[in-house]
Amino acid sequence: SPNNLEKDFKAHADHFVIPKESFDFAYRLVIQVIFNIEAIDELIKKQAENWRIERLGTVERSFLRMGVAELVYFKDVPAAVS
Repeated sequence: SPNNLEKDFKAHADHFVIPKESFDFAYRLVIQVIFNIEAIDELIKKQAENWRIERLGTVERSFLRMGVAELVYFKDVPAAVS
């Protein structure tokens, strides 16, 4: 559930010195990926020529998902920065 996710995310972040703005952005990004993963994966699949998303490594797929989520769902972040 989102409540447990926030609690777990905060517990993990407590091990690091993270500015509040960075924490808030990272949390928003994770939430967007989790709740929109199917739509994000469809966007990736449409653009990936001769590649199945399953062929990507777990880390690469995760970074790609976060990048797509930032471009699509974060209107307050300019595309040039994403």
